[in-house]
Formats: sequence, C-alpha cells, structure tokens
Amino acid sequence: MADKTRGLDLKHCLLVMKQIGRYHGASAVLQQQAPENFLYFHVGLYGLFEGIFRIDVTNLAQEVAKWPQ
Repeated sequence: MADKTRGLDLKHCLLVMKQIGRYHGASAVLQQQAPENFLYFHVGLYGLFEGIFRIDVTNLAQEVAKWPQ
C-alpha cells in the first residue's frame, strides 16, 4: 500500500491507470456480448451523481486556474 499522505509516484499512477483501462475495457466487451445486462444502466453514473460532479469539477477548475502557466 502506498502512503496516502504522500500521494502516488509515477510508477503507481501508471499502474492505477492501466487497471482502470482494463476495467473499462472489460465492461465494453461485456456490453457487446450481453447488452441485456445493461438495460438498467441508461441513466449512467454521471446522471446519478451529476450534482456532486458539477461541484467537484467547479472546485477543480478554480484550483487549476491558480496554477502558474
């Protein structure tokens, strides 16, 4: 386990992104093979948490605006 107070180094970030990519790829294959399993997901995660995402993205944009260059 990485020390969460220090954040992840590049090696661990790349590992996380690779695993996220595998997860999303597996879900895409599953949807192609068995689309009936996805009938109840038409709202999507964004639709369920739209308000939270909007606040988070707004806060992130405000912080990024403070970054030099």
